[in-house]
Amino acid sequence: MKAILLKSLDIENFKGVKELHIDFENVTNVFGENATGKTSIFDAFTWVMFDKDSKNRSVFEIKPLNSNNKVIRGLVTTVTAVLEVNSKEIKLTKKYEEKWTRKRGESEATFTKNETTYMINDTPIKKSEYVKEIAEIADEYQFKLLTNPYFFSNELNWKKGRELILNVCGDITTEQIIETKQELTPLITEFEKENNIDKIIKNRKATKNNLSKEKEEIPVRINECDRGMYDVDFKEIEAQLNAKKADLEAIEDELLSGTKANEQILKDKEKIFELKQETLKVIQSATGRGSKKRNELINEKESLNYNVQTLRNNLIYSERDRKLKENSRDKLVEETNRLRNEWSKESQTMLNLSTVQTECPTCKRPLEVDDIEAKKKEMLDNFNLNKVKILKEIGILGKSKGEEVEKLNAEIEQLQMDERGYLKEIQEKAILIDKIKKELENTKSTEIYIAEEENRLKQISVEIKELEEKINNKDDEKNIDELKENKKKLTIEIESLNKELAKRDINRELLDRKEQLLAKEKELGIELAHQEKILNLCELFIKTKVSLLESNISSKFKNVTFKLFKEQINGGIEETCEALINGVPFSNVNTAGQINGGLDIINTLSNHFEVKMPIFIDNRESVNTLIDIDSQVINLVVSNNNPLKIEGVN
Repeated sequence: MKAILLKSLDIENFKGVKELHIDFENVTNVFGENATGKTSIFDAFTWVMFDKDSKNRSVFEIKPLNSNNKVIRGLVTTVTAVLEVNSKEIKLTKKYEEKWTRKRGESEATFTKNETTYMINDTPIKKSEYVKEIAEIADEYQFKLLTNPYFFSNELNWKKGRELILNVCGDITTEQIIETKQELTPLITEFEKENNIDKIIKNRKATKNNLSKEKEEIPVRINECDRGMYDVDFKEIEAQLNAKKADLEAIEDELLSGTKANEQILKDKEKIFELKQETLKVIQSATGRGSKKRNELINEKESLNYNVQTLRNNLIYSERDRKLKENSRDKLVEETNRLRNEWSKESQTMLNLSTVQTECPTCKRPLEVDDIEAKKKEMLDNFNLNKVKILKEIGILGKSKGEEVEKLNAEIEQLQMDERGYLKEIQEKAILIDKIKKELENTKSTEIYIAEEENRLKQISVEIKELEEKINNKDDEKNIDELKENKKKLTIEIESLNKELAKRDINRELLDRKEQLLAKEKELGIELAHQEKILNLCELFIKTKVSLLESNISSKFKNVTFKLFKEQINGGIEETCEALINGVPFSNVNTAGQINGGLDIINTLSNHFEVKMPIFIDNRESVNTLIDIDSQVINLVVSNNNPLKIEGVN
């Protein structure tokens, strides 16, 4: 088993402790009044180990405070702990100091941040390395559990505590639980589907809720069926329908008997219809003929307008292009004139040799009398050669500019010709447009008949008039029309009665649906009962498991038992994990009971983790006798001592 002992602790400027050195024995008693720093000793130890205080807080006031609860600046907080781990000493040091910097232009330094220095055996190391070394010495989770008797019951989440207890005491297999109670046998099938009681309960509850919702909806749907039923006397509707059908049959017989007498009337009416259709075709032909000329004029006018617009656009583009070219030409003309003036000026330039008398004008070297004339000739020749070169360059450049001017003049002239052409075309097309407008004013949409069409329309008019007079002289048509109207009314009435009678089929469908819903409701009730039975068996399974677990757990502890579930008002069960001291919840027992109960838990967990750590017991004065504990103990005892009094007990 791994054994960790706290050999000594040096504290400087930590919380309320200015300076303190403690050498620890197997049992060490720390006596002092309240607020004299007893708990700060435990806080310093947990801080040097894990950057937290004894209440597991990573954010707390580390530095000492003045009377106004303000941090005292300029102090360095230092904690050094010497541990013995399996008979090997290791020294842990942590320093927490302020960082002050003076900004440019300021006379005094200002506080910027706090820095922490980590050391093992007096060697500074990085935080990551320090954390790694501490992890090899002690697991933080185990440290919290094994150094503080209150941690398991007051600080640890009950779910984690329950999981830990089950790991310590060993879980019980599903088969073992089912074997203890025969009524749990149906759950074997459930565990074949889901090898987890929580999942079985979750799935069954979900299924039960879905079934309940579906069952709750059935009465509503049955009610909808009842409300959808039609309260109609279908026998009466059927009798009326038969009577109407008989009347319709009689009218159809009468119409059939009068058909032959009225065949000629029907033929005459068909003839009138054909003649009117022929008249309509003649009129449409004349109308189309009258509109054709007008449409041609309109299309021609629109085409001319489009051409005029295109010509105007071309004119605008041409004018813009011409002005740009004229501007370029004018600049080239100016440049040509400048070159011409420059050529003229250069051609008139003469070399002044009067200064060449006694010395070279370039290097100022004295000349012999015989050399003066030679030098003058040399200078004149050079001057003339250079002058010819310059005049040639000016001439070439001037010629190039002149050619560009001629080219631009040709292009400008072409553009001017194009513009005149555009203007001429625009004027010509404008004259044509005015001419077409006048034609349109005189050409109205009208019907244009040819002689043959006019004669035919007259013939048709005479024929229609004769046929209409012939029909009006018939007396039987009125009776036929009346029969047809009666037939139409009867057909509508029969259709309406058939619609009413169709409601009988709807009622039958609704009755069938209602029977199906009632059968479904019964099936759902049976299935809900089955789900409820499975859920009850799951609760019994958990109660049985907890009962067996509590028995196992009790054998691992001397004074502590654990409550792993609690019953709800509705008879269900809810998981929990609560330590009991002589049957009383940990939170309700006195301080002495809590301390000894916490030590009992630490004993068992130490054996489970196979590690012993120093135990800090706060409020030790509340306990007369501690249970046997095979770990180092630091007792924090409230007394009248100020400053602290420390005693070691071997």
